[in-house]
Amino acid sequence: MTQIYQWCSWFKDGRTSLQDKPRSGRPNTANNDWNTARIDELIRVDRGVKLKEIALKLDIPKRMFMKLSMINLAIAKFLPDGSPNVVR
Repeated sequence: MTQIYQWCSWFKDGRTSLQDKPRSGRPNTANNDWNTARIDELIRVDRGVKLKEIALKLDIPKRMFMKLSMINLAIAKFLPDGSPNVVR
């Protein structure tokens, strides 16, 4: 409930969105079109490729790879062996 009260306070103060405001600091460099295209290419070449292998090839953290693939490539889940289950 505390979060809801905070949101209400923001809107009373004139805020119009719940999206985070831009912050200073290191930008997210892994979430870009090049990485998304590379992930897509690696999966198309070898549908049995493991998420760990792709993350290592792209030199990005495994969690970031999972986020990129689920959001940008419509991969709903990974199979128990770590290979992607593409829903297209």
